[in-house]
Amino acid sequence: MVPWDWTRISAEEHPKAAPKDARRPSAFFAGALTEAKGAGDCLQAVSLLQKRGINLHFVFAGPGDVEMWRGRAAELGLGNQVQFLGLIPNAEVRQRMMESDIVVVPSRHDYAEGLPNTIYEALAARTPIVVSDHPAFANRLRSGENCLIFRAADVSSLADRITTLLTDTALFARLSEQSVAAHNSLYVGMDWTDLVSTFLDDTRNRTGWVEANSLARLGLSGVQR
Repeated sequence: MVPWDWTRISAEEHPKAAPKDARRPSAFFAGALTEAKGAGDCLQAVSLLQKRGINLHFVFAGPGDVEMWRGRAAELGLGNQVQFLGLIPNAEVRQRMMESDIVVVPSRHDYAEGLPNTIYEALAARTPIVVSDHPAFANRLRSGENCLIFRAADVSSLADRITTLLTDTALFARLSEQSVAAHNSLYVGMDWTDLVSTFLDDTRNRTGWVEANSLARLGLSGVQR
């Protein structure tokens, strides 16, 4: 069996050394605006950080009841700190990630999650990520090496990780520096286009490409996507 994956996303050339503005740091969320996806946890974390004296500007992009979420933010006194964009083009998602200091992927355990494109996009943007310990991706990343991991649905844990990332510039720089290696490590097997072209060029496997790229040869027989 030959594993394949989508074509890799091109990564930004230069890593980030520190948040752009320590007085007004920023974070970005892309995904469905639901409790299970962690949108509410992000709002609560912004409120908690505000009480700690950290005025985090948080931008949300994705489908959902935007007006309801704006109302939730207003109830928490966060009207000036959060922004809900609704659905936006993928190119704008990438741009927003590059402009933000942190990308948050807060999925709760009850959300039917795979390995979301948000993680690939954020790593390619060289923006440090804070992710929940959702089993679908927690075992694919290493906290302190290429991300920070918090306990899913634990607002205090999320706020703590964001605080750490904003105040530890060495850690911030390291996560950004390691993001390309982390991004590349998430891919499994051949790019889909390479797989198709290789098969069409050598349908009888005369070059032995099937064995060379097999699950067993790559040591990926236990990998779950």
